[in-house]
Amino acid sequence: MTKFQYVLCAGFSSVNPERDANKAKAPIRKGWTREFPSEDEVQSWLRAGGWIGAVVPTGCVVLDLDKGAAVDLAERLLSEGA
Repeated sequence: MTKFQYVLCAGFSSVNPERDANKAKAPIRKGWTREFPSEDEVQSWLRAGGWIGAVVPTGCVVLDLDKGAAVDLAERLLSEGA
């Protein structure tokens, strides 16, 4: 199984007090392409209101589905082998 490396993003944490959606997806660490957080850091960051991103390995595809209807459609299409 391919392992994803996570990236800590501002989210709606204390580093983004304005709750600016455009800033929310920005990595909070300068070395985010080389230094990855531990699982404990990821969990702690999520509890603090931060978001996470992922460095997607070559050959992988990620679907970022936020709405229930999109999730339902993707599940239906994938189960049908579309």
